[in-house]
Order: sequence, then C-alpha cells, then structure tokens
Amino acid sequence: MTNAVISIKSTQKYEGDPQPAEITFITDGDYERTEDGCAITYKEGELTGYQGVTTHLNIDSEKITMWRSGGAGADMVFQKGVRHHALMQSPEGTISFCVVTKQLDRTPIDNGEVLYLDYNLEVNGNLISQNTMELKIEF
Repeated sequence: MTNAVISIKSTQKYEGDPQPAEITFITDGDYERTEDGCAITYKEGELTGYQGVTTHLNIDSEKITMWRSGGAGADMVFQKGVRHHALMQSPEGTISFCVVTKQLDRTPIDNGEVLYLDYNLEVNGNLISQNTMELKIEF
C-alpha cells in the first residue's frame, strides 16, 4: 500500500437549478495496485458532508466500485453504458436509486493517475442529478 494525495472535484446539477453545485477538496489516502487495477481508500471531510466516513474505490479496466463505511453507507458501481442499482443509508432510512455512467476515463500520469466520471442519478426512472467527478491520485 502506498500513501497518496487525492484531489477530488465533483459537480452536481439538480433539475431546475441553473448552476451546478461544486465541491473541491484534497485529502490523504492509500493507493494499492491490484491484479485487475487498483484500490483507493480515503477519509471524507466536513466539506463533503460525510465527516468520519471512509470511501473505498476498486478500479479495474471496465468499472469503478465505490462503497462507504463508518456512518453513511453507500454502494455504487460506475460502468459506462450500464445502469446499476445502488443503495444509500441515511438518517431517514435506505434510499434506492440508479447510477447511469455516461463517461469513465482513467488516465495515467507521471506520479499516479486521473479518473473522470460523468454520470446521472435516477430514482424511479426519473433524473435526479447530473454529476461529474475527477479524482487525481498522486503518490
């Protein structure tokens, strides 16, 4: 396992909102090469609304699997062109939704890699938000 600096920029555009909400933050994490790709783990912060939560990403050539532990559970799979059902635990209960990934890019850089996701979240077939996420992992 290698220590890594993870820079995350994400946007969420909700139906009816003229401007997307944007969050950018930098955190320390762990990076590990796996047989099929890599695994990344980092702690969320107050800025993301998930303080005390750990995010885990398993990345291979076709998809990214994400889950959170430590207070707010969420399991999501990002795979271009494939609709995946997902669950999120919240104080109000379990929320069921679909993740529809439009773009998933993985680009190596000199000292790490950059992941880019463009995806929609849907509930009952209705678009809830359009999202992007760029993760820059440097070690």
